[in-house]
Order: sequence, then C-alpha cells, then structure tokens
Amino acid sequence: MNSHNKSSLVLMEMIIAILFFSLSAGVCVQLFLRSRQIDQDSTDLIHATDLSRNIAEVYKNGTLKSHYPYDSSNNLYYDRSWNRTVKSSVYTVHLTFKTNSMDIKVSDHDGSIYSLKVTKYHQQTRK
Repeated sequence: MNSHNKSSLVLMEMIIAILFFSLSAGVCVQLFLRSRQIDQDSTDLIHATDLSRNIAEVYKNGTLKSHYPYDSSNNLYYDRSWNRTVKSSVYTVHLTFKTNSMDIKVSDHDGSIYSLKVTKYHQQTRK
C-alpha cells in the first residue's frame, strides 16, 4: 500500500512538470510570434517613411508625375517587397493634392502605416 502511494505521487509530480513545461512552451511561442509581428511592423514603417520622404522631395522639385506615375485616383501600389506594381497590391500610397501642399498616406490592408504633409513654397522674385 505504501509503494502504491509513492508511485501515485511520482506520477502526479510528472504530470505537474509536463503541464508546467507545456504552459512555458506556449508562452514562448506567443512571444516569438509577437516579436515577428513587431519586426514586420517596424520594417513596414521604415519603408513607408523612406518612400514618403522620397516622394516629398520629388514633389518639391516639381517632377512628381515623371518619377512616381500615379493612377487616376492618385494612388501608387507596392507589393510585399516594396516593389512598384500596377494594381492588387499589399501597400497603397495615396496622394491628396491641395494648393501648394500634398498629403501622403501609406497604408496596407490593416490600415494606415504612415502619413506625411508636404508644403511647397514658391519663391517669388523681385522686380
């Protein structure tokens, strides 16, 4: 009877240890998945800010349409690797033109990634 109680305790201890390790493994997997998502989000933000800055500089130089030919809806499309595409994209850059300014909004299927307002000043010459 005494050996039966000892074997039950050992079995119970093993079950608790296995439960603890499986819970720990579950937490570690969730941490790895979350870190992958954070890495992807930061990579998208870096690409979106670089692209917006480039578009803003070209806009200020007055050669936007020749460097970044946007469609009739004022959109530019990019695939997962941030290469230009014609349609069906992962990332969309929407340009909103105003008098002497432009808004740049970079978004993906989940929503907005980055936005930038660009103002273009025209230098006036004195006569």
